[in-house]
Amino acid sequence: MEADRLRRELRYWTARQAMAQLTPPPRTADEVGFGSRVTVDWPDRGKIDLQIVGDDEADPSIGRIGWRAPVAAALVGNGPGDEVEVSVGGRNLWLTIIAVDNQTES
Repeated sequence: MEADRLRRELRYWTARQAMAQLTPPPRTADEVGFGSRVTVDWPDRGKIDLQIVGDDEADPSIGRIGWRAPVAAALVGNGPGDEVEVSVGGRNLWLTIIAVDNQTES
C-alpha cells in the first residue's frame, strides 16, 4: 500500500534527521574536509580522484567515500603535498595529496 510506504519513508527520514551532524567546512580553500574533491597519488594505482561525502551518498566505485571511512578520516585536515598513512585491506599505505577542490557545485 502507498500509505505504508509513505509511513516507512517518513520514519526513515525522521530518524536520519535526528542523527544528522553539522560538519564545519574546511578552514582553508586547500584543506580537505567534508565535500572536498581530492586527488591523491595511491601506491600501485596512480592518481585517484575522491570526494568525501555523507555515508548515504558513498559509492567507492565512482570515488565517493563516506566521511567516516578510514581513507577519508586520514585525509581530513590535510592539504596538497601532505602524505597520510591509512590501513586498507590489512596493508598500510601512504597516500600523497596532489590537489584539493572545495568548490561547490552550482
